[in-house]
Amino acid sequence: MIRLVSFFVFVMIAQVAFAQGPAVNYVYSGPADEPVISLDYQGSRLKRLTTEPTLSIYADGRVVMPQIYAHMHAYSGTISQAELQSLLNLIIDKNNFFGFDNNRVRAQVDALPGPRTMLPGHLATTVIKVNANYTRKTVRYFGLGHGESVQATEQLLAIRNRLDQIMSVLRLGGQAAASGWLDLANIQLENKYPGTPQLDLDNLQSAAVHDDGSGYVRFTRVLPEQNRSVSVTISMAANGKSQAAITRDDLLPGKTVQRTSSSAHPNATQAQLTFVFSYTDPAGVGFNDATLGEARRTALDQTAALLASYFPGYTGTVHMSVNGAETTDGVLAAAGSNFNSATSCDPGFAGRGDVGIVVLGGADPATDQPDGTVTVNFEDQTWGLGDTVAANDFDFKSTLLHELMHAMGFSNSVNQDGSSSCSQAAGTPGAWTGYDEWLGDNAGPVIDASFVLDGTRWGNIVTGGAGTAGVQWQGPQGKAGNGGQPVPLYSPTVFSAGSSIAHLDDDFFTSANYLMEAATDSGLGVRTLSDFEVGMMKDIGFANTTNNPGNPDLVFANGFE
Repeated sequence: MIRLVSFFVFVMIAQVAFAQGPAVNYVYSGPADEPVISLDYQGSRLKRLTTEPTLSIYADGRVVMPQIYAHMHAYSGTISQAELQSLLNLIIDKNNFFGFDNNRVRAQVDALPGPRTMLPGHLATTVIKVNANYTRKTVRYFGLGHGESVQATEQLLAIRNRLDQIMSVLRLGGQAAASGWLDLANIQLENKYPGTPQLDLDNLQSAAVHDDGSGYVRFTRVLPEQNRSVSVTISMAANGKSQAAITRDDLLPGKTVQRTSSSAHPNATQAQLTFVFSYTDPAGVGFNDATLGEARRTALDQTAALLASYFPGYTGTVHMSVNGAETTDGVLAAAGSNFNSATSCDPGFAGRGDVGIVVLGGADPATDQPDGTVTVNFEDQTWGLGDTVAANDFDFKSTLLHELMHAMGFSNSVNQDGSSSCSQAAGTPGAWTGYDEWLGDNAGPVIDASFVLDGTRWGNIVTGGAGTAGVQWQGPQGKAGNGGQPVPLYSPTVFSAGSSIAHLDDDFFTSANYLMEAATDSGLGVRTLSDFEVGMMKDIGFANTTNNPGNPDLVFANGFE
């Protein structure tokens, strides 16, 4: 379904990044069918219907949002030349887009104090392209808005947020419709917190409309004079009813109440692996939704219990921070481990994340911080939380089981250029994970016993394509589970940060579906581990992994603060 609407792009005056400056005449230097500005989100587990970018803005003022995913719509509209010039001023001059240097920014982030951070694999790669003033530039940045930031990433985030706002207005049907939702949000805000400064269209953070007419609109405003932020989320049900969730939070971090789930293997002599989840969502949002929050938390508890049942004989308590307020287009869910160990950058194959360290009985490297993170997008997708999943819903348990496997260690730390996550270059001893140890080509692993990665061999396979042309798993247990053959890993010809290498090869395994494939469809998904997936986890270091978990018993315990 295509909705044709016309809207006016509003210029932000209250925030520095959007302040109006002197008029500038930008030249559009490309052909008429090439966008002046485009935004895309890549690396998702969702299967795309087109390779066109999520948003394209053309020199004649056309704004196009194609149907990227089956559960989303296509939209189009127009902006005036004055509005396009103002937008380019924001991008080029106010936020120095043409001066963005990915390598320099990555070096600045790596130089920040504290432990290294490996972001969950299924966060989106933001891709922004601008063609103006006889300059073409493309910036790709994985996990923008997550993890550490420097001035340049904050500027890039300001650009992305502005383009996201344009898409939100388009989805709502234009500025007039967005203004109607703004009026409703301000009424609700005044009723709950009288005297709080009113929201305006500058504060539109995100919006989505689903096939059944349900959706949401979210406004967020920072109130520096009060050291607070205020957020109003209006959820729309398919029957036309709406409800508002309003939060006013201090800008200082605070404690959150925890819940615990644990799994006991059917063999009562086995030890328990316990997961403790810290839900960070505002009241009324995500895992704290007034209607669905309890069911969502229970479904995550049950998924953790299922995961634990595949790892009998291990004890330990894994603490995970959970964010169910994600709204980035294309993000389904993500999970990953933090890396707080003081030795995680020492050359070797012991660069294990906090989650894996705790599961294997080691001391928690940072008892005052979560061991890992979980992110779920409830706003842009509809989810099946139980064991019956509708054809148009995504399987929550299958998806989160996949993500928690990444947090356990099913994830590479080798970068596209063969360097380590600790910035050790290919050809020099590096700090690698147990997963990295078994990445190889037809000749065997590409990292040798001295912890040196062969950059030439890696370059030949990292974007080699399907099957034996790409990266293969050369671990003995994984191969044994695959009939003695290496296991092909996802190595598309265009590298996809967060997806490439960290998954089974979708393009090779076409006759059967497996839990750890890169992409997923709606409907009931895979909730079991294959023989070679179990073998791969054994190769990584979890020797007790089983593919015969039985029926896990779910135990709820008191949480902590």
